[in-house]
Amino acid sequence: MQLRSGEIQKPGKGDMIRAYTLQNAESGLGNDYLKRKNVIRVRLEGEQFLLQAADVPSVVEWIEGFHAGTNISLDLDHRVMPKGPMFPRYVISLFSIVCFSNVFTDVDGEEDDQ
Repeated sequence: MQLRSGEIQKPGKGDMIRAYTLQNAESGLGNDYLKRKNVIRVRLEGEQFLLQAADVPSVVEWIEGFHAGTNISLDLDHRVMPKGPMFPRYVISLFSIVCFSNVFTDVDGEEDDQ
């Protein structure tokens, strides 16, 4: 806040300087920042923040929390639908072979003539 005399008043301890929203935020591990360990990089509203957590489990919890907040911060009409887990094709075809090979086998263990 600027006073009439031209001085800039310093904020108090309880004053909020700025509020940020998690809409379209990006967060992740700041592994390219080498000065400190357990650094989380958060980008939101054109600014970047580096946060340091106490240990690796805390880093994971914070990043998961940021991702959860980012996912629910947009209006329902503007949210991107989450994608399911992606599996390689050979896992699916191997699964199909195992399932369908049992279909053409009798209870006795002999194969049908089809």
